[in-house]
Amino acid sequence: MTVAKVVIKGIEGKRNEKVNAPAHEISVETNVVIKKIQRLKADPGEAALIDLDLETHYKPDLGSLKVSVQVLYHGDGGKVMTEKDQLIPQTAAEIHSLVLRGAPILAAIGIARELNLPMPINFPRVEIKKVEKK
Repeated sequence: MTVAKVVIKGIEGKRNEKVNAPAHEISVETNVVIKKIQRLKADPGEAALIDLDLETHYKPDLGSLKVSVQVLYHGDGGKVMTEKDQLIPQTAAEIHSLVLRGAPILAAIGIARELNLPMPINFPRVEIKKVEKK
């Protein structure tokens, strides 16, 4: 299965100036929201044109980010969608992975930086523990 093309259609970002919260009280929620799926015929197999948004919301309401994306996905001779016009799990997983490690998340990180908002993804915290000598 192959992602043939990814196009960023739009980027939105806003920061609410009146909210002031300590860093440990801020939570970040980032989701991929599929807006529209269009089945396409391909030779061989099938393809899909998927419109989706990468949305980030902060609590308290510091602001929000949205990256609108269109993905052309080719099944390489296999199925991409179910009979009910939903993405099969493997297709959905590949598209979500692409969005969360490719250009859409990088665009969201850049906008967050410009708006002085926390990163739209949570990185693991690194703690250094002191080793006691015996």
